[in-house]
Amino acid sequence: MHFGSFSITSSVYTKLVFRAYLMRYWWLYALPLAALIALTFYNINFIYTILVLCFIIYPMAMIMVYFWYLLTKEIRWSILEKEMTADASGIKLDFEDFSQSLKWSEFSGYTTTSKYLLLNFGIRRFTYFVVPFDVFSDKEQLREFVALLNDNGVHLS
Repeated sequence: MHFGSFSITSSVYTKLVFRAYLMRYWWLYALPLAALIALTFYNINFIYTILVLCFIIYPMAMIMVYFWYLLTKEIRWSILEKEMTADASGIKLDFEDFSQSLKWSEFSGYTTTSKYLLLNFGIRRFTYFVVPFDVFSDKEQLREFVALLNDNGVHLS
């Protein structure tokens, strides 16, 4: 199964990763903030701690997330212009200067958004190979691709 040329922007990839990260770990940010807000009723000086948390600690945590999940070699496979071929052995990506073959065993599952199919790499939690739905010529080709994923052990996660 061959797909035409496609890519996504790095800002789209960043939004996908941060959305997934915050959906999973929202409580790490909400619980300390809620506790400090409750403590503010006892002592107004906790407002300074809330400000430090919101304007220094949380942005630094987001920078760490950026460095950990968004500066990997795997994301360039999503954001560079490429052509893709999928078969029973895996996915072959043809870029302008190089080619990359990905075996199905490298993927731990897939998820979908309204515009993208995200193939989860097994190496790190929020690392994806992003396939826009626009790449598929029709819904039947999308069904064939999902059937190919399922036949090779890459299931909806």
